[in-house]
Amino acid sequence: MGVQAEPERIVGGRYRLVAPLGVGGFGRVWKAHDEALDVHVAVKEVRLPQQAVAEAEHRERVVRAAREARNAARLRDHPHIVAVHDVVVEDGTPWIVMRLVDGPSLGERLRTGGPLPSPLVAELATALLTALKAAHAAGIVHRDLKPANVMLAEDGQVLLTDFGIAVHETDTRLTATGGVIGSAEYMAPERLNGSGDHPAGDLFSLGVTLYEAVEGISPFRRDTPTATMAAVAMHDPTPPRRADPVLASLIVALLAKNPADRPTIDSTLAILRATPETQTSTVSMAPAPRQPGPLGGAQPLLAEERRRIRDREGPADGYRIAVYCSLVLFTLVSVLTFIALITTWHTLPGDWRTSSETYPDAEDTGEFERWQTIYSRLLAAKVLSGVGLVTCWILWFACVRRLADRFAPGRLRYRPGMAVAGWFVPIGNLFLPKQIADDVWHASSAQDRAPAPTGPLNTWWVAWLVTFLTWPLFWTPSWFLIDKVVHPHKFEDPDGKIEYVLDLDYQFGGLYWIHIACHFLVLPLAVITVLYIRRLTAMQTARLRR
Repeated sequence: MGVQAEPERIVGGRYRLVAPLGVGGFGRVWKAHDEALDVHVAVKEVRLPQQAVAEAEHRERVVRAAREARNAARLRDHPHIVAVHDVVVEDGTPWIVMRLVDGPSLGERLRTGGPLPSPLVAELATALLTALKAAHAAGIVHRDLKPANVMLAEDGQVLLTDFGIAVHETDTRLTATGGVIGSAEYMAPERLNGSGDHPAGDLFSLGVTLYEAVEGISPFRRDTPTATMAAVAMHDPTPPRRADPVLASLIVALLAKNPADRPTIDSTLAILRATPETQTSTVSMAPAPRQPGPLGGAQPLLAEERRRIRDREGPADGYRIAVYCSLVLFTLVSVLTFIALITTWHTLPGDWRTSSETYPDAEDTGEFERWQTIYSRLLAAKVLSGVGLVTCWILWFACVRRLADRFAPGRLRYRPGMAVAGWFVPIGNLFLPKQIADDVWHASSAQDRAPAPTGPLNTWWVAWLVTFLTWPLFWTPSWFLIDKVVHPHKFEDPDGKIEYVLDLDYQFGGLYWIHIACHFLVLPLAVITVLYIRRLTAMQTARLRR
C-alpha cells in the first residue's frame, strides 16, 4: 500500500499537495503546486484496491493510470480537453499531473445553479462534440462522458477530462471485476449488453449529459444500479421540455437505443452551428455572475436562480412556512371562537326588557348585543385568516405539483394549472385535488418502488372532506343559530300604573352545537394537515438530494 496522501506531501519530488479538490470512483484529485515551474496543477491520486484484493486488480489500476495519461497526452493540444503533463508512480501509487481548471464541473454547476438555458446547452454540446471528434479521430473512445467529467473554466472554456477508462483502438479491453467499467446512468445500452465500445456510445453518454444539463435531472437515474441499467436498456425517456425544439430533437436522437440510429458527430455539429442561437451566442459556461454578464438576459436568469435557491432550501419552503403560519392563525381564531360560543351558552340564559324606566325591578342586561359584537369581530378575523390560509395552501399545493412533475415528467394527470383550478370546480373539488395529490405522492416517493405508505395522505383527504362538507355551517354567523323566545309580562304598581316587561329567552338548538363542534375540530384537522405537509416535504427533499 502507498503512503497516505495529505497536504504538504511532495509527490515525484516536485508536486506539493495543497488541498483535495474532489473524490471520484477511481481516485482523488488534489490541487498541487509544481515546485519546479512555480505553477499550480491538478494531481489525480489513483485509488488502489486494498491489500486483500487480488494483485491483478492492483496492476490493472496502474495500467489504467498510464493509459489515461497516454490517451489524454495524444489530445493535450485540443482546446476542449484537459491537458495531461506528467504521470508519476510513487510508493506503488500512480499520480497523474494535469492542468488545473479554475472552475467547477458541470455536475457541480447543475447542483448549485440548476438547469441551463438552451443556448448555453447548445454551446456546451458544440464544445464536447469537437472534443469527441478529436478523440475518435485519434482512435480513442472516452466511455465515461458525464457531468462530473466536464469542467467549466472561469473564462467560459468547456473541457472534457478523465480519460481513466477510455480505450484506444490498440488497447486491450479492461473491465472491472464482474462487469464493465463506467457510470450506469450515462452508459450506452450496447455497452451494458456487452456489444463492445464504439464511438456511438460516447454520443449516447453525451445525450444523457445534455438532457441533465437542460432538465436538471438525469433521464435514467434510479435508486439502484440494477434499476438504472434497466432504464437505460429498455425505457425511452420523456423528451426534454425546457429545451428549444432543435436541441430537444437532437437530444432525443442521441438517446436512441440502437447505435445506428444516432446521428454522427459531423451531422450534429452541422445542425447546432446552423442554429441562430448558437451562431450568435456569447453565452459563458462560467458560474453565473452576480452582475449582468454574458449569460444573457438578466431577468430570466435571476428568476431561475431564485427558483433554484428555493429548491435547495427545501420543496416549496417559503409557501410551506406560509401555510404553517396561516394555519396556526386560523386555528387560534377558531379556538377563541369555540371558547366564546361555550361562554355564551353558559352566560346568556335571557334578557329582561322593560317598557318604562320607572319600574324598579326591571333590568336591561344587553348581554346578547355585547356577545354579538364580540362574535362579529371574531367572524371578521376568521374570514381574513381563512382567506390567507386558502391562498397560501393553493400556492404551496401548486408548487409541490410542479416539483413532482420534475420527478416524473409527463406522467402526472391534468395540467399544472389544475392544481389551483381543481379546488374551485363545483363537485370536481370533491375528487380532483385527491387525484392530483395521489400523483404528487407517488411521484415524490422513491423511484422504482411502490408509493410511500399513504396513511398521512388519506387521513388528510378525509379531514379535507369533513372540512368542506361542514363549511356552510362553520361559516354561518352564530346568532342565526340561536332561537329567541319572547315572553311578555304585565305588572301593575300600587298606584295602578301598568308596566310591560319582556322576558327574552335564548334557546340553543342542535345546529348551534354542531357549529361549536366544527370550531373544535379545526385543531385536530390542523394537526393532520401539518403531518401530511411534513411527510410530503420529507419525501420531496429526499428525491431532490438524489
